[in-house]
Amino acid sequence: MYCQYTYNMVGVIKVKTEVLRMLKETDDYLSGQEICERLNVSRTAVWKVIKQLETEGYEIYINYYKGYSESYYVSIVKNM
Repeated sequence: MYCQYTYNMVGVIKVKTEVLRMLKETDDYLSGQEICERLNVSRTAVWKVIKQLETEGYEIYINYYKGYSESYYVSIVKNM
């Protein structure tokens, strides 16, 4: 499936919120391609959002063979 829209065509806040929600709802890793297809954005957009979340203090694990996963500890701290 081809991702039709670029990062600038979709609201950054919406994409960040959705990526965080997806990471929190999964017990495993999510691939960049899977996130891209679900949100209909480019893989570059996903990568930029992940980098922004990291600079905001979220600890996101990146496994180049599996995808992205959020640290359980950081999820608890951010929700307090």
